[in-house]
Amino acid sequence: MDRISTVGSWVRAPRLRSGDRIVVIAPSGPVPRAALEAGAAELRRLGLRPEWDESLFERRLFFAGTDERRRAEIERAFAADAAGVFCARGGGGASRLVPLRALAGMVERPRVFSGFSDITYLHQAMQKARLVSFYGPMVAWDLARGDGAAGGYDGALFRRLLLDGEPGGPLSAGAQALRPGRAEGRLAGGCLSLLSACVGTAVSPEFDGAIVVLEDENESPNRVERFLTHLKQAGALRGARGFVLGDFPGCEPKPGTDTTVREVLEEFFADFAGPVLWGFPIGHTARPNLTIPLGTAARVDAASGVLDLLEPACL
Repeated sequence: MDRISTVGSWVRAPRLRSGDRIVVIAPSGPVPRAALEAGAAELRRLGLRPEWDESLFERRLFFAGTDERRRAEIERAFAADAAGVFCARGGGGASRLVPLRALAGMVERPRVFSGFSDITYLHQAMQKARLVSFYGPMVAWDLARGDGAAGGYDGALFRRLLLDGEPGGPLSAGAQALRPGRAEGRLAGGCLSLLSACVGTAVSPEFDGAIVVLEDENESPNRVERFLTHLKQAGALRGARGFVLGDFPGCEPKPGTDTTVREVLEEFFADFAGPVLWGFPIGHTARPNLTIPLGTAARVDAASGVLDLLEPACL
């Protein structure tokens, strides 16, 4: 088993502390005010100070305002005197904002960055810059639903990683092994369909040496197979050491077919030489969402069904 000992040259942000300012941004879909207020109340309960610009509630097509508004918002947030930048929600539109001109500000003064789903595009940009980021809670989504709630977030893990600055430790969540083995690598990945869409762009995925997290929702099994095959044929999965798969809610067979998403995953990974675990509540999930620190060292052990977060994601 190959080993990595530290985060190496990856850039980590300081941990969050009570009273820290959090800038909320909307790089993707339109934001419902009531949900944002509920998520902001949860952040305040954690001792943080969420703030946002009222332009965040603008709408243009399927997006939270124009590309120019959303791009300017990211640039302000990444330059702000704040400890964290949290996305309000996913949806669509983040792809139109990459490459991110504002990343230099995050490298010079790193801040905690959290979001999932469409935010995969921004995480991929941060991976290219070797910035640790968090595939985790969003303010008007799982934070709004609360700690431990169905469709909410796992508050204990969130606090360990972001507030206490500790390693996340072993996570199991009833995961099932699709392939045996044990491996270590840096965490990478995101929403499967969007990673497939990243191929050929400035944020095209490269998972050599990585433990790859893949999750999605409401995609039929044939589409899941298509996205995986696209990533494989593009060379993005070459060199991956292990896979941690979400629970893929709503990924039911199309009418007239009976092939399940599990059967697709078992067939696709049948020849993979490393561990593959399926069933983690990551990203799109009806269970409390686990915060995944992309860019940090992790171990996958198929025999125990555990993903072990090996090092602090924050300073």
